[in-house]
Amino acid sequence: MAQRWSRRSFRKAFRDRQKELAQVRTAGCQLIHWEESEYRKRLLEIYAPLPLLYVRRNEQVLNCHAISIVRARRPTPYGNQIAERLVRPGQPRA
Repeated sequence: MAQRWSRRSFRKAFRDRQKELAQVRTAGCQLIHWEESEYRKRLLEIYAPLPLLYVRRNEQVLNCHAISIVRARRPTPYGNQIAERLVRPGQPRA
């Protein structure tokens, strides 16, 4: 069922989006939609690709080999330790 928008709820949603876009710009980020050529092709192959990527600095690194670390809300000490090892250059790998 389609959502019905009142003028008030539409304006609030529009203001919320404007605020979020301002925060993105302030953080020095850009948004890349999955239909744009800059969106990493391999990300489209995952089960539920994100429709938008928030990218800071050089979006060309999206086409390089990479490891993503998604932080858990309540990580275990072991999970924190492994994540630290992965992101620090020169550290021994687990």
